[in-house]
Amino acid sequence: MNRQSVIIITALTFMVSLTILACNLTITTTPEQVDPSSLYTHAAKTMMVGFTQTAAFSTATAISFPATATVVPTTHTPTPTDTFTPTSSSTPTSTATNTPTPTSTNTPLPPTSTSTLTAKPIPCNAARFIKDVTVPDNTKFTSGASFTKTWQLMNIGACTWTTAYDLVFVGGDAMSAPSAVALPRSVTPGDVVNVSVSLVAPLKPGTYRGNWMLRDANGSRFGLGSNADKPFWVKIIVEEVRAGVVYDFAMNYCSAQWKSSAGPLPCPGRGTEPQGFVVRLSNPSLENRHEDELTLWTSPERKTEGWISGTYPPIKVQMGDRFLADIGCLADSPMCNVGFQLLYRADGGPTIGLGTWYEYYDGNITHLILDLSPLAGRSVEFTLVVFTNGEYNQDNAFWLLPHIRR
Repeated sequence: MNRQSVIIITALTFMVSLTILACNLTITTTPEQVDPSSLYTHAAKTMMVGFTQTAAFSTATAISFPATATVVPTTHTPTPTDTFTPTSSSTPTSTATNTPTPTSTNTPLPPTSTSTLTAKPIPCNAARFIKDVTVPDNTKFTSGASFTKTWQLMNIGACTWTTAYDLVFVGGDAMSAPSAVALPRSVTPGDVVNVSVSLVAPLKPGTYRGNWMLRDANGSRFGLGSNADKPFWVKIIVEEVRAGVVYDFAMNYCSAQWKSSAGPLPCPGRGTEPQGFVVRLSNPSLENRHEDELTLWTSPERKTEGWISGTYPPIKVQMGDRFLADIGCLADSPMCNVGFQLLYRADGGPTIGLGTWYEYYDGNITHLILDLSPLAGRSVEFTLVVFTNGEYNQDNAFWLLPHIRR
């Protein structure tokens, strides 16, 4: 290499060195202006990443930043973090506030008004109707017939009904009833009692109803319903008496006290009770024919030597009065084998039999005509009786149109 070439290379090397030195001096003395939007953008991306990582639990609210801002950093080294906290001392036109609102967080609502049910206090005196023990609604009687109405009631109040409490008539048809009848015994809350009153069917044919309630020892009335102010009642139908008939036992059958070898029986029965029952039929099928007259179906208790009886209220017998009835077995009772009796008790004396008759299913029935003249002038209770002739087996006995004729 000649001398001239060496000089040229040396000169070029020197010029390049000067240029590099000048650049380094410029960078050191004049700080580069940093675009603030790039910093916010970077920070915003970091925030979005942080919230996106928890998106399964919350959603970040959009963050708004100012369009322009002058930032004079001292030494700014942006570091990506999950939480953005500006360190600038500048006062921008508006300050961006990051207030994320997670939507999955339930905001407690004001307590909902809840109505509290207040239990209604139990009244001292209140009753519930259970059933008619005797004389259900629309029972038919002949005019002037005596009968006893019995209701079964439950004490649903808080106080005990004592024997100072009464059954009282409150309206409707009195039917010759007393104004009040004392309760037969004390009745504690929840207990059931039968209350009865003796009545007489009015003379004129028609439908009659009498309303009744209970009365406490202080004279306050009470009865049924939510306010214990509703009555219970007796409702009957009085039918016209046929000419010459003084008393119709079938028409007035629930005036009688029915019982069997098992104990007292309700009237009417259902026709299925094994302890015995009495049911009135209007179109019976007998063992030898079909009838359209009132008939009593009397079935004794279903056992060997079972029986059933009905004792009627007293009747004033006159000269020439006669007892009439047809007796036998109902249709479709081929094993029927029973005995019938008619008993009487005059003026409270002993019970005496007027006659006994046996019937079995043979296609024949017995027609009874008994002269009652020997009992004239006396008050007589008559009792109808049916008993099994041995073991019970289809013992469906009937009394067709039993009555007293004058």
